[in-house]
Amino acid sequence: MDATCAPSDIKYPTDLNLVNDARELTENIIDQLRKQQGNPSPRPRTKPQICRRRYLEIIKHPKCGVAKRRSALRFLLNAVRRNLEFIDVLQHQSDSIDGDTVEQIRVIRMVHDQQRKMLDQKTRRVEHRIVSLHQPHVRPIVRGKAGRETEFAAKLTASLEDGYTRIERLSWEAYNEASDLQTICERYQDRNGHYPEAVLADKLFRNRENLRYCAERGIRLSGPKLGRPTKVVDPEVLKQQLTDNSARNAIEGKFGQCKRRLGLGRVMARRKDSSETVIAITILTANLIRWMQEPRWLLLPLIPTQIFSVEISGNSSKYQKAA
Repeated sequence: MDATCAPSDIKYPTDLNLVNDARELTENIIDQLRKQQGNPSPRPRTKPQICRRRYLEIIKHPKCGVAKRRSALRFLLNAVRRNLEFIDVLQHQSDSIDGDTVEQIRVIRMVHDQQRKMLDQKTRRVEHRIVSLHQPHVRPIVRGKAGRETEFAAKLTASLEDGYTRIERLSWEAYNEASDLQTICERYQDRNGHYPEAVLADKLFRNRENLRYCAERGIRLSGPKLGRPTKVVDPEVLKQQLTDNSARNAIEGKFGQCKRRLGLGRVMARRKDSSETVIAITILTANLIRWMQEPRWLLLPLIPTQIFSVEISGNSSKYQKAA
């Protein structure tokens, strides 16, 4: 078992870009509401040219100081708040607003509140942080790997049994995958009537609670002991650890197959349920590829095609079609 991420197709988020996108979206919503109402009154003063100029002053000079960046961010946040006030007034005057527009307004309001909180408290962390206006369900997942310290994706825990992969947990919020070991073992026991002989996982799964759980049920959770390493290691134990580490590479290879060949490396769907469906279909495709590698299917090209021939009768002639 192991955990991985399925990155979503979004641009790398920064606070300034996110707030500026929210500002532009609120301006579009204002124009849309005024057009629906046929409002002849003058357009609210959203100051798009001034806001755009302040935004470009920072974007075109990325090495500017923190004070100038925070000042521009505060200016854009004030513009978003002002636009939201205009939208509230137009909403009261409108009879009906479609659900997509209402959802966009809700997401923009959440982004404004989160960014305002981080700016006032001078922090870079906030719960349930939104990094995309069009995919608000995506969350930053800190992984700490080379080249990809943070991924904006769904996190999933998967298990591999006899070459077939199962999604054991799928979440858009960050979590500690070590807590899934006991649940996965119980599901294995329900399917097969007994616990597995061994669980091959990385060091993150080897905490005291999981080690106690596996010891009580006779499950081998291979890996180094907790605490200070011992000076003398039993050769048989070391050999077993090396064998288990080699066998555990199978699930790493399965993740590589899904990401490099089957599209799990970048999920192009935009809705939350659509993205989860794409992830599930990717795992299903990997299992079908494994199923077609069974020995019984390897003999299929050796069977004569005449066995599958079908005779099709027409008005004037007969055709032989080979399956």
